[in-house]
Amino acid sequence: MADRPILIVDDDIDHAVILRTVLSAVAPDAPTETCTDPTRLPDVLLSAPADAVVFIDRMLSGVASFGQIERVRDARPDLHVVLLSSVLSDEDRDRAHEAGARDALEKPGTLAEWRALLGQVLGSANRGSAERDARAG
Repeated sequence: MADRPILIVDDDIDHAVILRTVLSAVAPDAPTETCTDPTRLPDVLLSAPADAVVFIDRMLSGVASFGQIERVRDARPDLHVVLLSSVLSDEDRDRAHEAGARDALEKPGTLAEWRALLGQVLGSANRGSAERDARAG
């Protein structure tokens, strides 16, 4: 199965570059886009490639991204949205799931942890897509 497209949404350019760099090692063939300007949302989210995995930071320019996740859930249920945060409380994790995120994870502290986390997320997203395709046809 081909790698799913990936969209990174993070207003911190350094974090977006780290995520993109690690993703290039974990999924080198996955088409990857980055958005570091929250004013471009929700257009960027709504125009994401079909079945994309979306990594979105919990806080974008000081505003929680739960509302953006809800809009994506309602308009683009095909997207596999994963909320990322440096610190994630149980309440934030619950809010992310209620908003429609498939997962809510803390950002790892090392590159090895990043590789492991991203490999798990992408593997889960691809398995979910294959299962959905098998049920449909």
